[in-house]
Amino acid sequence: MNLSMLKEEQAELSTRAVINTKFKKYQLVAGAEILGKPNGEFICSIVVLDIKTMKVIDSTTYTAPLAMKYVPGFMAFSQGPLIVNAYLKLKEKPDILIIKGHGIAHPRRIGIATQLGLQLGVPTIGVATKLLCGKVVKNNIIIEGETRGEEIVPREFAKPIYVSPGHLISIKKAIEVTKKCICTPHKMPEPLFVAHKVANKKKKL
Repeated sequence: MNLSMLKEEQAELSTRAVINTKFKKYQLVAGAEILGKPNGEFICSIVVLDIKTMKVIDSTTYTAPLAMKYVPGFMAFSQGPLIVNAYLKLKEKPDILIIKGHGIAHPRRIGIATQLGLQLGVPTIGVATKLLCGKVVKNNIIIEGETRGEEIVPREFAKPIYVSPGHLISIKKAIEVTKKCICTPHKMPEPLFVAHKVANKKKKL
């Protein structure tokens, strides 16, 4: 695991990320969640929901060991292959994919949501429960003087979540989609919440 080489790869990939919105309509939004099993393997669950009804349209799981040990800032290299393999099993591909992790709110502007958006060619959003870097100023995530996302408090008394665009979507649209997907009383956007439930159920089997 050569982190210097991985940093160089991230730096090159980050130049390809497109942070704008070319689509106007979207209907299917997916969430990807990864949980560890007692045997050391990891489960990736991806659930596709209709954003208007929040009904499940498609769902799939993929189980395997991590590609490499998790290191902060390099999540895509450890968990990315799980998400890619699960995504390829979907019969109904989503218009937007929400990943638990960061998009451009990352030291090198390429969190797991950005890297997988580039790899899969799908609009992606990163939603995390903690900041990886930077600070929050008036709800904006500021990193190196640049606004890269937004802090959202999903419900009263809840801890905030941190939303940033991954690829093929703007900050404004990423926030819009995330807020539309938050259903009381759940803290996380519904695609991530349901994906977590599916992965947790599979984990116990």
